[in-house]
Order: sequence, then C-alpha cells, then structure tokens
Amino acid sequence: MSALAITVAALLLAAAPQQDPRPTLPGPQADGTTLLPNGWRLAPHGAQVPLPSDLPVRSALHPGGRWLAIQHAGYRKHQVTLFDTQTGAVAGTVPLTRTWSGLAWSPDGGTLYASGGVDDLVRVFGFDAATGAATARSTLPIGDATQLDLPAGMCVHAGGDLLIALQRRHAVARVHPDGTEVWRTALPANSFPYECALHPDGETVFVSLWGSAAVAVLGAGDGALRTTIAAGPHPSEMLLDEDGDRLFVSNANENTVSVVDTALGKVTETLSTALYPMAPPGSTPNALALSPDGEFLVVANADNNNCAVFEVEHPGKSRSLGFVPVGFYPTSVRFSADGASLFVANGKGSLGSRANPDGPAPGKKAGGPDDYTGSMFAGSLSTFALPDGEALAQLTARAYACCPLRPAACSGAR
Repeated sequence: MSALAITVAALLLAAAPQQDPRPTLPGPQADGTTLLPNGWRLAPHGAQVPLPSDLPVRSALHPGGRWLAIQHAGYRKHQVTLFDTQTGAVAGTVPLTRTWSGLAWSPDGGTLYASGGVDDLVRVFGFDAATGAATARSTLPIGDATQLDLPAGMCVHAGGDLLIALQRRHAVARVHPDGTEVWRTALPANSFPYECALHPDGETVFVSLWGSAAVAVLGAGDGALRTTIAAGPHPSEMLLDEDGDRLFVSNANENTVSVVDTALGKVTETLSTALYPMAPPGSTPNALALSPDGEFLVVANADNNNCAVFEVEHPGKSRSLGFVPVGFYPTSVRFSADGASLFVANGKGSLGSRANPDGPAPGKKAGGPDDYTGSMFAGSLSTFALPDGEALAQLTARAYACCPLRPAACSGAR
C-alpha cells in the first residue's frame, strides 16, 4: 500500500464516528424510556398509578361509573383492587384466595362477582357505591367437586343469573344467585371457553372459544347451542355495541379484531392492530373498550405495550387512527362512563423489570429480598383522555420509536 493510501485510510478512520464499546443495558435510559430485555421500550402516556399486586387480568366499571374493579391473578396476592375514578387513587382491595379471569357487577351495582379459579366457585361480595366498601357475602360452588371446571369470563343477566364460561370443562353454565345451576351446555372438546358477552335483548350469549378460533352462540334462556362463528386464533375478550348489532372479538394470536354482524352471524370486518400490518403474530390484542358513543374502539396490544385506536362509527368502514404507548403488557382497557377518560391495566407495571443480581429466589429469602422474577413485578394503571389529531400522531410516533421491529422485517416476505 502506498504512503498516500495509508494516509487517506488513516484520515477516514479518524473521521468515522466511534462506536461506544459499552453495551446498552436494559433499564432506564437517558431519553426517559425504559429498555426491556426483549428490545422493546416503555414510554407510557398519561398518569401511571401503581397497583398493589401484579398481573391485573380484567377490569370492570361499576354501573354507577365511579368505581373500577381490577382483578389480579398473578404470582403475588390474588385480589380485586378498587380504583376511584373520581380521585384517581386506589380506594381499597378485596382479598381472594385464588382467582382467574372472571369479574362482573350486577346490573344494580350492589354485587360484585369474582371467579374463584381452581377452587371451582364464584365469590360474591356486597358493594356500597357510596363508600366503595366491598363485603364478602357468599360463595357459589360450580360443578362437580371432583373435577376442574375453572370458571372464567362471566356476565350477569337482568334477572340476576350468572352466565359463566367453564374453561377447563369446555362448557357454559347459567347459575342462579342461590347457586342453583339452571342449565349447562357442553361445547366442543378442547374449545376452552374464555369470555361471555350477553346481547342487550337478554336472549343470546356469545362465548369466545380459545381452542376453536370461534365464537359460540347460545340461547340465554335454555342454553341451546345455536351456531358457532369463525373468528381468529385464540379469541379472547369480546364486547357488543349498544344495540347488539356488532360483536367485536379480540384475536390474541393473530394481531386482529374480528367484527361480527350479529344478525348475519358472520365476520364482516377484520381490523389489524399491529404497528406493521404484515408483522407476524405477536402483538397479542387481548382486551377491548368501546367509547359510550360508539365512535372509537381501543384495543390493548399486550406484547406491544400499546393500545391501538380505531374509528368504528360506520359499520364496514372502520379505520385505524393510531397508537398510544402504555405500560408493560396491557391486559384490560375501559372507558369512563362519560367517555372522557381511559383506564388501561398493565400486567407488569409501567417501569419495566429490574436486575436480580443474587439470582432467582422463589419465596422470601432469609435476610434478603425476594428476587424471584414473578414477585418483582407490580401492576399499574395508565389513565388518560383519548388523544386525537396532532396529539395522537405524536403518540403514534412514540409507539413506533419504542418498537424494535422495522418495516423491512414486516414486509410479509418469507
């Protein structure tokens, strides 16, 4: 190599930006985000309210609009947290021995029902809407004590009966408030029913089937299985619009929401919830909220740490509006009664994980912290007004900046 070539090479090397040899480690970053071990970042929008336990799996707004019940079913204490939407603070907790994703208010708001999980029962609490106090009232045993039913999603008929998905028995039951089983309907084997949604007319109940990529349609009066409607894989939370004309189904294993015309009994729209429409499954849309006026649908993308926002006012013409970054693994989203606020429960909080230099240690270590991964998380609640216009555009840009995926990797090419 000539002396000139050596000199030019040296000048180019000197001018080139130098790479920082130190790796970027997960945790709080200089730009205010939190880098997660999987490459995603957290930059949650709105106020972040710490919750007293981990993995909130479901929330339910009280019919009076003031109280939000949040059900925890993770590694730490199983319980229901009662959040006061007026003060923006946790007002109290209701302990549960064991629970799973099943929570509902009675139509008059005087009773709160919570799944007892593998104990195969429903726990019943009286509720004082003036004070926010919940009092244990009774338990309703479910099914045969020698077999596992696992009560999951439930809804309450106007007459007071509970309609309950029995996830491990692959069945649906209607149960009277005194515990009497009115009817039980067997569903296809390995269907794993998860959620129940009652039509406003009180005559039809829709049940999402995790294992069948479908929604079962039953008569609420007699339990007769009328039909099943094909949906996406792992259909999870569902909701009906005010008139019951459309059923929205979150397909957690497909990055989509199916919109079902309930009169026709078929899917008429499929909404993509992913940041990149051709991205492989992994956004995990698992929860839904519809604004009281029926204009906006908000979808919790658990594994993207954001909520997708759609305008759905005109059937057949729904459109994506953008994304709002929230906390770590959102699992439930609800509008306030007046539609002015959104409440997003984050399964793993808003700050991300932290290091456990002493190694995993399930259970309390003598003289030291409990550094088991499952006990290091606490849930949180992101609260904010639904943004629009330029505010939503800026939050959408932030959601993309928090994502490690790039368009070329999500082009659909295989």
